[in-house]
Amino acid sequence: MHKKKMIYLEMNTQITNDEEIEADQFASDFLIPTNTFNDIIQHSINEKTIFNYSKKLGIAHGILVGRLQKENKLPWRSRMNSLKIFYKWKK
Repeated sequence: MHKKKMIYLEMNTQITNDEEIEADQFASDFLIPTNTFNDIIQHSINEKTIFNYSKKLGIAHGILVGRLQKENKLPWRSRMNSLKIFYKWKK
């Protein structure tokens, strides 16, 4: 979305850079359009809902779980965390 030579790496810190905030919102809306997200949160959020909508959107289940958590529509300690893929960075 911004300068191609810029690299952003998010590591457990609060986002303060305006460009990073804009890019984060752009990615959220690109992967899960606002109208679809609003439709999702009107339903009971369970694994079936996650599977159906992520398949319809062509995204990984964990992306939808993460967006729901970020928007406070699903608890961070949800049992659906198992649908997310985690990576460990080696130092």
